Amino acid sequence: MLKIGIDAMGGDFAPEAAVKGAVMALDAIGSDSRIVLFGDEEKIKAVLAAEKCPAERFDIVATTEVIEMGDHPAKAFQSKA
Repeated sequence: MLKIGIDAMGGDFAPEAAVKGAVMALDAIGSDSRIVLFGDEEKIKAVLAAEKCPAERFDIVATTEVIEMGDHPAKAFQSKA
């Protein structure tokens, strides 16, 4: 089984762009694979509902911490982990 993790809250137009891309990818990768979406669970589920895609097709990992672009990686890991 192949698992692919996606930061649904990263990038421009998040989470819409990432979740829509994940929905398209899910149809292409095969039934024995799973896509794991990381981010704000309610926002992810709202996009999935708008796309008429059942949330059960994905593993969703709710996150509460955000590492911003300007954060120092090591300090962010220590303070937000």
